[in-house]
Amino acid sequence: MSYLSDAGSLLVVTAAVVLSVFVVCGECICTWFMGWRMGKSGKDIEGDLTNPANQGEDISADKNTSVCLSNLPANCRACDILKELRNVGKIWSFSLIPPEELFTTAAAKVVFWDRDGLEAFLKKYRRDKFTVLGTRPRVCMTRCRISSEPPSDASRAMVITGPSEIIRMSRLCDLFEADLDSDFDYDLERMMKASNEDTGQSSIEVRFTSFKDQAEAAWRIVNKAIAGDDLPGTVLSPHESDLWRTTTQTSTMGDASIESPEWRKVEVGRIVLLQGTSQYAGRLAAIVEIIDHKRALVDGPASDPKLAVPRQAISFSDCLLADMKIEKLPRAVRTGTLKALWEKAGIDEKWKESNWAKRKLQGERRKALTDFERFKVMRLKKQRRFEERKALAKVKASA
Repeated sequence: MSYLSDAGSLLVVTAAVVLSVFVVCGECICTWFMGWRMGKSGKDIEGDLTNPANQGEDISADKNTSVCLSNLPANCRACDILKELRNVGKIWSFSLIPPEELFTTAAAKVVFWDRDGLEAFLKKYRRDKFTVLGTRPRVCMTRCRISSEPPSDASRAMVITGPSEIIRMSRLCDLFEADLDSDFDYDLERMMKASNEDTGQSSIEVRFTSFKDQAEAAWRIVNKAIAGDDLPGTVLSPHESDLWRTTTQTSTMGDASIESPEWRKVEVGRIVLLQGTSQYAGRLAAIVEIIDHKRALVDGPASDPKLAVPRQAISFSDCLLADMKIEKLPRAVRTGTLKALWEKAGIDEKWKESNWAKRKLQGERRKALTDFERFKVMRLKKQRRFEERKALAKVKASA
């Protein structure tokens, strides 16, 4: 009996040791897998712990501000994730890795500006309030630790205000994309325009997906244009250069200034774009009543019946606030009255002319491209960069 008892105890101890080893190995494999998956975003990062790009900063885990998101829907976009991160904390950098090779889901890496933003996000995640397109992703701290950034008024969003002649969406996009010194493509969450025809001024809100590299480089380019310095990869016309230079000679930065944008408010009359898994996703509606801090009653009496949204209660997490608003809309207004005010405000026409709608349509077209069409787009972009570099070289040679 003593022999059997000792054998049983030995078996229990052996099983416990094997289970512990299995758990530890499982955690190591998961950590390595997430590091390798995130490493696929760069050619110099392959999940190797000896690679300096993977080592991060020598700080404790409680000071880390970097988090990894996995098991994201394959068709999710950066704006879908950033929408769920809104009002959580300022984002320092963001990168999205689409499905590739054997992976069927996407992944993302988010670095918050400070630890408070990360704690607020983790609190939201633990309460099951963080979902992307109806899917709850997996969240884990990255092994590449990054510390908090110093407090600053800068962010990944900026508002540029100045004369309508130089403050134009197409021109700003050309300035950003012509930055030949950068080895990345600018990724915009959205760009919206608000013009004042009486004063000839234009205000454009540009919201990048990341402050690091993205908004940071854009701020430098705009500041160079304001200061009259040479811009990388592009040449301003004499008239345009004089406009920028003239606005910087006044003590108040003239007519061109950069400031942080104001957040849109949830209010009666605010136009929203429905998102998520609803059958009405992608359609416009107006807030007619606020139910509580999580829900609102919306109604979308669009002129096209195929784009109409019946009156219903929706969660704020399933909609995006637009910059359009029906002024002085009565609370709980009837659908007939709302439709008359909707047509009077020209909501459908304003939406079609907005840059948001155009970019949304452009994104849908890009998603519908075939492999060969994407290849042709890549070749055309390379050809355009070659022509830009050749033209820039001629200008520098003649100077």
